[in-house]
Amino acid sequence: MLQAVIEPPASPRDCTFAKMSANYTADLLTVVEPCVFGGDPDCSQCGCSISTALHWIGGKKLAGVPVGGLIRGSIAIGAQVNRMRGGIAQPVRWAGQRAPLVHIKNNAGSD
Repeated sequence: MLQAVIEPPASPRDCTFAKMSANYTADLLTVVEPCVFGGDPDCSQCGCSISTALHWIGGKKLAGVPVGGLIRGSIAIGAQVNRMRGGIAQPVRWAGQRAPLVHIKNNAGSD
């Protein structure tokens, strides 16, 4: 796992955790993209243990097949099934779009 810390994913697009997670703000309505940190994260300084662990696991092999390839295949199959079912929105991160940043204010009204 230390190797994954030394060589983190280059971007959320390369991050297994960002691909597999759905992240929301405390109101449970606003989606946080492209990963749990939102905005334009610097993946080289992430330090998120689950992101690091999944990045490490993605590089391992299961029955001779890289786990990352299995994950990408699963996501591709899920996207195809969603297209066939119709009317289901594709997550922003998979559509290549950028979600707007969310500005959160505290109860006192200051930023």
